[in-house]
Amino acid sequence: MRKPRVILFDDDQIVLDVFRNFFALRNFEVLAFSEPAICPLYGDQEQCTKPYPCSDMVITDYRMPRMSGIELLEAQAKRGCKISAKNKAVVSGFLREEGLQAIRRLGVAYFEKPFEFEELGAWVDACESRIDLSRRIAIQRKERRAVCSDEVCYQLGAGVDVRRGVLVNRSTSGLCMKVDEPLRTDHNLTLHMSDAQRTGSAIIRWTKATNDNAYLIGLQYC
Repeated sequence: MRKPRVILFDDDQIVLDVFRNFFALRNFEVLAFSEPAICPLYGDQEQCTKPYPCSDMVITDYRMPRMSGIELLEAQAKRGCKISAKNKAVVSGFLREEGLQAIRRLGVAYFEKPFEFEELGAWVDACESRIDLSRRIAIQRKERRAVCSDEVCYQLGAGVDVRRGVLVNRSTSGLCMKVDEPLRTDHNLTLHMSDAQRTGSAIIRWTKATNDNAYLIGLQYC
């Protein structure tokens, strides 16, 4: 039987490591991310059409780059996330009344820093009572990928106009990029990476249309 899985979001590496260790001691599979992603396993689709969830639990910090933890959970709910709202939580040092109202509306838990780990543990116990470990969840990529939102320039060949895309995630061997044009698999791209000011080559291994008239492409470094 599989382990229960929790997805953690926090841009503070120390806090992320504390949560990671807490859940590892409880024999959880832990997926930890320093930046928010509406769904780091399935991708940021307009609607979740998968028949099974990507995790059993989600814990997110409130203050993060690009979107707050509440905005993240609201986006998940809007897209039909398969994870029970009762098994999701927001962690924050302080929330205004409108934030607390949003949490109540979402039906998720809230932990105000600093909190006792006994309090967190009691909530996790309740979540575990709701988790069905016989139910399938998404397969985690063996290679760790970092969620990002970096702009990238690319060319399809020599002399071709430079076009722009946005990285969705990256690993040591490849990238997932969002573009606004259909591209064919096995095409080679020349990438101009803005973060390191370098040029590299990659081959398109898969493509997928999204609901916002854009396309996700999977790239493998050449």
